[in-house]
Amino acid sequence: MRRLALLLALLPFAAFAGPQNGTYHNAAGPSLEVQGATDQGFDFDLTAGAPDGATECPEGAVDCLHVGGHADLTAKFFTYIDPDDGTSRIFFSVGDAGIKLVSTTGPLGTGTGNRAAMVKLPGVYSAEGKQTGAAQTAAAQQTDAQTGAAQTVAPATNANAGAADQLVFFRSPTGNIACLFAVGQVTEVRCDMLQLNRSFTTPPKDCDLEWGDSFSVAEGERRGGLVCHGDTVNDPSAQMLDYGSSLSYGGIACLSAKSGVTCQNADGHGFFLSRKQQKLF
Repeated sequence: MRRLALLLALLPFAAFAGPQNGTYHNAAGPSLEVQGATDQGFDFDLTAGAPDGATECPEGAVDCLHVGGHADLTAKFFTYIDPDDGTSRIFFSVGDAGIKLVSTTGPLGTGTGNRAAMVKLPGVYSAEGKQTGAAQTAAAQQTDAQTGAAQTVAPATNANAGAADQLVFFRSPTGNIACLFAVGQVTEVRCDMLQLNRSFTTPPKDCDLEWGDSFSVAEGERRGGLVCHGDTVNDPSAQMLDYGSSLSYGGIACLSAKSGVTCQNADGHGFFLSRKQQKLF
């Protein structure tokens, strides 16, 4: 039984180091200001689409995005959670090339009906004057992934080599099943259910959080499992996986059908989810 949610444990905390204070730039144009950095988190201002490198968006701008806040250390990422909307998040990792913005969920900030600025956010942010070719390539790959092009995962080259390189959110056509692929050296998928008749009703003694509505399986595991969690992978803006369609990463495939969603690894182990019944195998 799993005690930690998918967005948490894979790496020991000692594997992380905080960023340096300063200004970081993404090859796609956004800038990242970091202040008060420690190994446990940092304050930041993230701006995309501002004119002439400004750190604030002009009043009334529809193609500019500014997000400011604090990113706390989790076991896989530094994570920002919008205090007014828990579904709006930004996931950062830190390495030799700079700060990598792995993924975003939710609307973020204000005035973001136009997502043009948001699609430029993921990628590597390097300190001023230190943008490298590799960082530019990673930023371009992440931008392509956000705009619907073929998704390419850049290899991990930093202290977070065991963490996910990419987060891929999707949902069932009804929106009742929300899933997340954490793609990395060991890929894992987690699916949460919003409404269900619970097939699993007795949580383990070491779980004092939510249980029975969240399921996961990783590469090489011999059985799917339940997640003891205090978070959610439900992203209302995630791509919809149509009936009859499948999504596959790292040897794990998820198939959407009218009967439910099935996710399994290359060894045939995983889970089946429907509103009426949930199965582990």
